[in-house]
This record gives sequence, structure tokens and C-alpha cells, in this order.
Amino acid sequence: MRTKKLTSLLMAAILAVTPLTGCRKNRTGATLEVPLENYYRSEEITHASGWSALNAIGDCMYFNHYTAQQKSIVLLEYNTITGVSREITPACEKERDPANSLGASIVMELEDGKRGLLCQEYKAAAFQDTEIIRRCIEIYDADWNLLETKEVPEDFCEDVSLSHYTAAWDMQGNFFVYAENRQTGEKRIDTYNSEFVQYGSIPLSPDGFSTNPFVKDREGNVYLSWMQFNNTGHADQRLYRLSAVDRTMEDVDTAINFSGEPHIVSGTGDYDFFYISDADLFGVNADGRAKIIDFVNSDFKKEDIIDCTVLSNGKFIIEYRVQDKNTFWLAEKRSQEEIENTKFITLAAVGTYDKLVDAVMDFNRENNGWRIMIVDYAEGEDPEQIKEGLARMQEDMRDGFVADLICTDGLNFESFASKGFFDDWYALLAQEEEFHREDYLENFFRAYEYDGKLQRLGFDFTVYTQLAKTAHVGEKQGYTMAEFTQLVNSLPDSMKPYQYYYSMFDSQTGVVDKGVQKCYYDTPEYIDVMQILNGTPEQREQVTNHELDFREDKALFYPCTIRKPIDYHAIRKAAFEDAELTFTGEPMYILKGNGGQFHTTFTLSVNSQTLQSEGIRNFAMHLLSEKYQKKLSISMPIHKAALAYSLDLAQKQNMHTTYFNMQEVNVGAATPEEMDELRSYIEGIEAAYTKDEIICNIVLEETEMYLAGDQSAEKCAEMIQSRVSLYLSEQS
Repeated sequence: MRTKKLTSLLMAAILAVTPLTGCRKNRTGATLEVPLENYYRSEEITHASGWSALNAIGDCMYFNHYTAQQKSIVLLEYNTITGVSREITPACEKERDPANSLGASIVMELEDGKRGLLCQEYKAAAFQDTEIIRRCIEIYDADWNLLETKEVPEDFCEDVSLSHYTAAWDMQGNFFVYAENRQTGEKRIDTYNSEFVQYGSIPLSPDGFSTNPFVKDREGNVYLSWMQFNNTGHADQRLYRLSAVDRTMEDVDTAINFSGEPHIVSGTGDYDFFYISDADLFGVNADGRAKIIDFVNSDFKKEDIIDCTVLSNGKFIIEYRVQDKNTFWLAEKRSQEEIENTKFITLAAVGTYDKLVDAVMDFNRENNGWRIMIVDYAEGEDPEQIKEGLARMQEDMRDGFVADLICTDGLNFESFASKGFFDDWYALLAQEEEFHREDYLENFFRAYEYDGKLQRLGFDFTVYTQLAKTAHVGEKQGYTMAEFTQLVNSLPDSMKPYQYYYSMFDSQTGVVDKGVQKCYYDTPEYIDVMQILNGTPEQREQVTNHELDFREDKALFYPCTIRKPIDYHAIRKAAFEDAELTFTGEPMYILKGNGGQFHTTFTLSVNSQTLQSEGIRNFAMHLLSEKYQKKLSISMPIHKAALAYSLDLAQKQNMHTTYFNMQEVNVGAATPEEMDELRSYIEGIEAAYTKDEIICNIVLEETEMYLAGDQSAEKCAEMIQSRVSLYLSEQS
């Protein structure tokens, strides 16, 4: 991930001097590099649309699907070298009773280039009545000319549905069948020779499991991939080499790090096995492991990969979920010519968010000349890995290793911005003829300004705010902490505004000003708000779990996240029974706008030394285009026309359901009046949602002590102020 160069000291010196001299003309370019040997191109195998993957033999991939009209499984061979596909009809199709169904569930690679095909004839319609009438193995030569047919005995594995998930075979035709007795819990591997005579059985631990039991090494030996629970309740994954004749399992050390339950893939070429872990595909041999495919930078998201098959020519078949549909892609290394004709933009991030990856992949598919390459500093998605990754990225940036684009979420943005690390998006976008600031929410841009410049940019938003019944709080939008305290004290005791108490630590907007390294926790106003929010634990739990309290005025302020316009309508309908509401916003020490906050899915900053400004502008305009903005589904667009489109769409959603009081209810479409209220509120927001996990943890730790009665509100505020102030000074 990190490429250290002698130029790092020079780069660091340039970045340190830049703010003082204002010199930006002699750009040196990004210094963070991405290895290109793991960068693959992919093309969808449209021939296989609607088919199911079976197995790969040599350069060919085999698929099948059931045709209701013919009542049979059709086999498809796809040659990954020539791109030619052909359908193969089993020879026993001619002998099938027309009333029955035929299935071909296993394609075998046998000695001397021969092929084996397991065929099963079912009584009546396949998959409805699974009674098997006949099973046979048809043996073909490499050109699929029938050589012989072997009848499978009726009692052969009669309690097992044979498929490429439950059965495997070696080059000599020996069978390995995974069987499980659901009544007794017994699990075993039954072994048979090529004449279906059972050698014996290998017992398995009843508390182990496997979702894809069999893999083969590059020599064709069969292995069992098996998960076994350990003493701590976690599952350890091992590979066991199977011997049909000796009826043994040999524990194999493959040098694989099995944490995270990787998906094991059969091997070929230089590697005994391949496996998918985190966001990459690795190859494993006696020398250890090597990264083969960087999925994100090859246009695949790990969580949408269903399966992976390796071919003898070094290519891979990726089964990939696209919009809830299974598709197949042929992945191969990029040619040197293709790499030389591509301009690369590096993008550094910590924990690649789905929306960021989607946006990059969408841009990459439509722009052959440019390519954004993501460097993800986090090696996983848990908070500790994110924290460690963020520290590594900031260390690299201080050492002079900076990408062209930086995802600034969680980054100590103000510290780097004050040192001249980032370009001004205003100046960059002004060079685009198609960009007109008046087409966008100007207040959204203002919320993310720093030092009068737009040094980080988001492309969508959700609204963070609070709602309350207008009858109780009036029409005022936005409160300072002092004003909020005054409002609460004016309410009857029966209307105490118990909130979700995480409001005290979830956001630092209006309480922390990183630009001047100041915070305002140790103030009478903050102490008053803490005391207001400190209801009894029973009351806090009641508000957290029962939205009925807002209808009955037991809770007055509803903290909410409005991800799309219909959300506002759903809250009014379900939690407030259509009562008139006021957007009060969360109380701030320093009030910004109407108390609401913009929260964007991700923010991007441009390296002030980049040489790829043109491509970066292209990417930004792609995300800012009305077409892209209208496609946003779980966030709202900053493009005014696209926002108007989404507000109008909410008024047409006659069937919109939400959960209220543990039940699903249909709240119907939004009204024009509701959407006018929401639009007006959005246009008055002037603050960006800010959250620093370190500060959150400090506030949470001290607040929990206060709520537990272990320290006073005054002492709590003093401790938060001291610790956060120290943290801000260390980060400056």
C-alpha cells in the first residue's frame, strides 16, 4: 500500500512551505501509487444470462439451466479463449420418458482429456417431485463425442442430492460425497471408486460445517474445506486432503490466514489454491500467499461476489450480483498497452463505503481514458481497523505520500487544509462550462467551506435535525443551547423533553470549532442541556423504544435522519398523527442556520499537487450531473432540479410503508404542503454534520459517568473540555 521514495522529503517540504509562499504553480503530482499487477478487466458473459455455473475444465466454463418446455437441463459450454459457446444435449435425453424431467448436475474432468457428465432423470416435473428414476454418467472425449455410458446403481447415495456442491471426483474417477443425517446430526464423507463401489466413509465432527465443501489443488487432488468451532465459540477453517482409497483426511497447512471465513477456490497454474478474503483474491502455494486480484479496482465489490472459478489460462469467472440478479464476468489481466493508454487517478480512503465504490465503478465503466484507483487503508470494516487505517493514511500524508483524491471522512481535515494540502473545488469546477453554481444548493456548498474555500465536496445529503409539535414549541427553527434551555423551562413539568440521549455526543456541530481549535463544553449552556437530557434511565429507554410517547406528549423532541423526502411524511404520519411540526434542530452553542445539519455519504478533497485535475473534474461532473443525481435513492440530491424531482416523486408514492410501534404500516404518499415545508427547511440549513470518533468516545465516557451519578454535570463538562482541548491541540 505504501511506496516510499526519496522524493518524500522533498514533497513534505513543498507542502510545508506552500501555505507561507502561496506557490502552487510547480505541481509535482500525487506520490501515492497503486500496484497495477492486481488490476483486472472484466466483461460480462451475456451467453450465460439466466444460467447456473457448474464447473471449469481447462479454458472452458460450463453452465446449465432448466427449460420447463423441454423438462430438461440444458448444458452450455463457453470457451473463454474464442468467446464461442455451444449447447450440449446429454445423450440420454433421447431415452427419457417424456413425462419425466432430466437434469445434468455435474461435469467431470477425467484422465486423458475426457469429460464426464452426471445425468439424473426425475419423476414428473423436476424440482417439484425429486424422486429419481435413473442416474448415469456419460463419458465423452474432449470434443464431446460420446464414448460410453455408465449406469449408476439405484442405491448409490440415494439419500443425497448429487451436485457440484455435494460431490467431487479426482482424475481417476473416484467419488467423494458429503452426506449429513439430519435426524442424528451425523456428517461424513463417503468415498467410492469409479465403479461406484464404496471404499468407506470418513466421519466428520458434528459441530463443524461447510457451505462449499470441496476444492481441488492444481494437481487435481480433492480437499475438504471445513469449519470447526473452537473453545471460544468461533469457527476455525482448515483444509483436509482426502484419500478415497485410504479413507483418510490429512490436515494441510496452506499458509492461509483463515480469519474472516474466506471463500476457498480451486487452484491452477502457479498456485495450489485461491481464496477470497477482505476485498482481494489471493493465490497460495508453498512460498506463501500473493494478491492476485484487487476486486474494487477491477470493478467488483466483495460483498456482491457470489462465487469465483479459476481457468487454466489464468483468467477467472466471477459470479456477481448486480441489482439482485446473478451475472457472470470473465476477468483477465489488463494488457500493457491498455495500461499505457489510461490516465490513472489515485483515491485514498479508509473503509471503502458502498456509495463511494459504486460512484467510482460507475465512472470507470463510462470513461475508458481515465481510471480511478482506490487505495483503502483499512484492512476490514470494524471500528478498530478503521481507526488504525485512518492513522496510517494521515501518517502517509504527513510523510508526503498523498493521493490525487482523498476521502476526508474521519480525517483531521482542518489540520491538513490549513497547511495547503487541498485545492479549492470552486476554482476547479469553474473551468467546466457545464458547471453552474446556481443549479445547486448554494447553502450546501457553504456548509462545507473552510477559510472561504470549498476544499472538500459532497455530492448528496441526508438531513439531521429534530422535530417537535408546533403547538408546544411554536414556529421558531434553530436554537442555541441557552434558547433551548429557556424553552424547556417554559414548558409544564409534564412535558419534559426527554430525547435520545446520544444527542449529547453523536455530533460536534456547533460545539467544536476545529478551525480555531476551540470547544465549548465547559459552559453553563452545555451543562444546562446535559441536565435537561438526564432523565431517569427508564425514561431514556422508554423514548428509545416507544414512538407512541411522541403522540402522547411524553417526549417532545424527535431526533431524526431524513434520508429521502418521503421520510418526513412517514414521521409526521406515524409518530405524530399528522400534527403540525416544527424543525427545531439540535441545540448548538454557536447556532448555524436553522439548526439542521447536512450529512453527506462521502466528501472528497483534491491534492493541491495533483496533475490529474482534468480527470478529477470529469469525475466530479459525473457525480454532479442531473442524470446521476436523479438516481440517488437513499439520500437526497444537491442538484436543484433533481431535488425537485425527488420531492415530486414522494407525492406519488401511494404505497409507502414504515414501522411504528413494532408494526408495519402504510403511510401513503406525501402531501405538497409537507414537501414545501421540507424544501424550505433544506434551503435554510447552513451546517455540516461533523463527527470525530475520538471526541465522541471522550464525550460518551464522561457522560456515562455523569448519568451513573459518579460525577457532577459541572465536573463532566470540565473533563470533556480538558480532554477534547488536548486532543485538538495534538491534531493541529
